[in-house]
Amino acid sequence: MLEWFESMGHWAFISVSYGLVTLAIIIDWASQRAAKAQLARTMKNQQARRRLRKGN
Repeated sequence: MLEWFESMGHWAFISVSYGLVTLAIIIDWASQRAAKAQLARTMKNQQARRRLRKGN
């Protein structure tokens, strides 16, 4: 692996950099999606609690 990296020179650095950036974008997208789902669950729970309070 190290020999390949050294033989590729700056192209190896560029390809590794692109890979890391892509990975960071995917992780960010997944965390935003999870946060959105959590917010939806929270809102649904709050609405259910309000309905229960109005019923009592």
